[in-house]
Amino acid sequence: MTGIVDQVERELKLRLTEHEWTLLRQELGTPLCTHQQTNTYFDTSQHDLRHRLAIMVRIRSEDSAYELTVKDRIHGEQSGQLETRERTEPLRSELATAILERSTVLTEADLELAKHLRKQIGAELKPVGQVKNTREAFVLGQGYIAELDRTEFPGGRVDYEVEIELRNDSHTYVGARNALQLHTSIQCSALPPSRSKYARFLSCLTR
Repeated sequence: MTGIVDQVERELKLRLTEHEWTLLRQELGTPLCTHQQTNTYFDTSQHDLRHRLAIMVRIRSEDSAYELTVKDRIHGEQSGQLETRERTEPLRSELATAILERSTVLTEADLELAKHLRKQIGAELKPVGQVKNTREAFVLGQGYIAELDRTEFPGGRVDYEVEIELRNDSHTYVGARNALQLHTSIQCSALPPSRSKYARFLSCLTR
């Protein structure tokens, strides 16, 4: 098991209708890979992360692998050009299961990132809900990869979006949008920005 990875994530996130998502899948062809993801989000009993600290804590399960993630400093949600500080650490499946089933408290777990959270938050973190996501990845060229997401939120809401991470120093938001446009008849410049999944998850809880 490796330790914490601390990085700045840059990505273009655009909202799709179900029709646009279906059309884009057809036009992009065979996916490079498909992943089934479940994001379980955490907060304190006083909702400190949501109201005071403005950070997101989740455990993601993806194809039977688990990862703890902390995201903060989100910029650009209004434009769909997100820039976020992201800290991640892999979890053993036994520990992840214990945390998700509440037999172990996340902030008491023997993990580097959990220890950081314990100092930063000073309170127990507990699961508050989850979203399920199907992600298909498609190669666009120039190192750009489009990830098409179909996400199920609490209350029966289903959202569709495309994400393109700016993985290389030479990548730009304009370049990502142009790379996508070369593969589709959809007018990509007209696609609206998509908010983070966590922000949409919270909006479902407040309804």
